[in-house]
Amino acid sequence: MTYPSENNSDNPWIYRRDEIDLLEDEIEDIYTRFNGGKSGTYEEQSVIEEQMETEDLSDLELTFLQSADTLENKHISDNCAYLELEDILSLRKMLEEQVQRDPLYSESFLWADTVFKFAKREYNSGINRSKEMFRIYLNVKMVPIKLSITRSEDGVLDSILLDIIEKEYGLALTYIERVIESLERLVIDYEYETRKLLFGAYKVRSKIIQEIDRIQKNKGKKGKNGLL
Repeated sequence: MTYPSENNSDNPWIYRRDEIDLLEDEIEDIYTRFNGGKSGTYEEQSVIEEQMETEDLSDLELTFLQSADTLENKHISDNCAYLELEDILSLRKMLEEQVQRDPLYSESFLWADTVFKFAKREYNSGINRSKEMFRIYLNVKMVPIKLSITRSEDGVLDSILLDIIEKEYGLALTYIERVIESLERLVIDYEYETRKLLFGAYKVRSKIIQEIDRIQKNKGKKGKNGLL
């Protein structure tokens, strides 16, 4: 899925767009299988709705935050004075496609893949059909999805792009905290396995928090320099 980059010695790996598509497809498959209909239970529906509400609220917050900003970025029309939801989604895609593979993204991807396989196995086999297991199953791969635009703020002067990046980091933190919360509730039933997965989760969460702090400091510096 990944190929070496000959043009960047600091970040020698670039992830393929297919990798993110695969993550998103796995989430979509869960939605298709469990969202409503005869196969979806009330608990499954509530977990899905929790995630959908989080995504919708994030988009609304960004739209409100930037609705009065004149967009000067070359990816948006010069005549566009207001940010629409479609513009936010387009900018997110642009950031995902341009970003170099980041160590935090790589770490979260490997961790999330392990957790996902555990939750998928336990839930779909019928061994553990609890709400907590389904919550892990649905939310864990949202962490690397949200981190797929990490480091994209380097050299970015546009306030809208920085707002999107900061928001995506915040969502990654929200989703990993949900996974941690549910894993902690399963420790009694899966002590060895969950403690091992939690160890990785705590490490990734700590690094996400550090990155959020770094982004906020960078935004502050750029604002003081009159670049925003």
